[in-house]
Amino acid sequence: MIKAVGLFLLLLLKIVGWALLILLLVLLAVCLLVLFVPVRYDVLVHSERINPIANLRLRLKVNWLLHFIRVAVAYGPGGLSWQIRVAGVDIPKLLARRAEKKRRNADKQKRTPITGEKRRQKRRRIVLICRYRIRNLSRN
Repeated sequence: MIKAVGLFLLLLLKIVGWALLILLLVLLAVCLLVLFVPVRYDVLVHSERINPIANLRLRLKVNWLLHFIRVAVAYGPGGLSWQIRVAGVDIPKLLARRAEKKRRNADKQKRTPITGEKRRQKRRRIVLICRYRIRNLSRN
């Protein structure tokens, strides 16, 4: 009995040790990526001789880890525009969509409050569905 408990504890320590080793290796790999993968940038400034301040155009692109993270900023007569992408996903648009979805869900909940009777009907439906599935499983 004592030997079995000791073996179980050793097995548990072995699993925890391997998990910690894998975690440390992943952390080391991330640190090496941050240290040795260069940040690439490209800056383009264009201005005309006549009224150079009003016709100034600026474009800045920064990328890291083979375009995994990309930032682009542009300034011109139309104003300032910027874009952040991680793995091809436009982050500001994603955040705006999530905020819009939360706002719509909040508006929907405000419009249609669930009354006590509706809750009871939902529970009854769920119970009936579960009973139906249990009956079908017991027949098989």
